[in-house]
Amino acid sequence: MNKYIHLKTQKSIREYTRKIINEIGICDNIKNIYPEHYYYLSTFMFPRHTAYPDKFFGMINIGIRKNKVFNHYEIYIIKNDNSVDDVSVMQNCVTGKKSNDLSNAMRNTIYSQILDFRNKLLYIKCVDCESENNIHIDHYKPQFIELQKNFIEKNNYKLPTTFNENEFNGKIFKEEDTDFKNQWFEYHLENANMRALCMKCNLTRKKSSVKFKNINKNNLT
Repeated sequence: MNKYIHLKTQKSIREYTRKIINEIGICDNIKNIYPEHYYYLSTFMFPRHTAYPDKFFGMINIGIRKNKVFNHYEIYIIKNDNSVDDVSVMQNCVTGKKSNDLSNAMRNTIYSQILDFRNKLLYIKCVDCESENNIHIDHYKPQFIELQKNFIEKNNYKLPTTFNENEFNGKIFKEEDTDFKNQWFEYHLENANMRALCMKCNLTRKKSSVKFKNINKNNLT
């Protein structure tokens, strides 16, 4: 059962989230001090973010601090490389849409390839504006969703419909879907063309017209 089924409107989500943030206050270890609120943010709110799951790869904890300019509470994530990244929960996650579980699992499967690409860069800066702040790894021609579509068109496996979760509450494939997972990993390795973009350039780039909800065996678009 969906624990947060009562949160059906943006207003209810906004009010409930604000209540949680005010209850926690300044904190750099929500995962251990407020585990129930950590679960809410990581499994209900963050998947609604427009940059999910890419923005949240490597997340190991969540914190809240006061914004230095406006003095309001702001949420940030702590990653396994000790870096931190702000999350616009009230502006972005409240109005966003939950991600597709299959797409999430496919992204998590190739996360090691993204890390490998990033680690091999001589200079970690945006290829468009040369900014060195908030660098994302972007899929460029074909975009990630197009790689997914092309892979699904080519393989003969039944699409997975249920998933396990990793330590960061992201979706991962079950053991019975290992063949699908391995084939996808190899396909992405051979066909992905990645580049470094700053957050602004990544979020404003032209998006593919392909919609993941239509990527299935019976209705490929």
